[in-house]
Amino acid sequence: MGEEEELQQKLNSADVYIDVGGKADEFQKKLVNILSKLGFQPSIRAEGLAFFPGKEQGWKGLPSIRMTRNGSVLVMKIHASDTLNAVNARAVGSTPIDIYRRLVSGLVESGRLYEEYSKKAAYASVSPNLSELRQF
Repeated sequence: MGEEEELQQKLNSADVYIDVGGKADEFQKKLVNILSKLGFQPSIRAEGLAFFPGKEQGWKGLPSIRMTRNGSVLVMKIHASDTLNAVNARAVGSTPIDIYRRLVSGLVESGRLYEEYSKKAAYASVSPNLSELRQF
């Protein structure tokens, strides 16, 4: 397996889920704030929000963090991890490893919010341990 495929596989393994009850709006606002401070650009989607790791329009051809919301349940995953490759990364002046690190940084910081709210959540799951994704 090549480096790009390994990065894609690791990104595919990220799955973060929480049911925060009546705190869903508050949680979502905090999540948007965290990712925006890290330089992610939020974009509304039918199922929730996409967070692109850069400002250029070309970033939309690369993986993004997706936050899906259904009532009080918020789920985060990486969308389109298979687009993480050298050609797409060069189009925005970057590398696959740099984009991977940006996405993981966003997941790790967001994961802290999930952990904070998980103490009072009806259900929460963070898989895998997000800090393990940094080991690349």
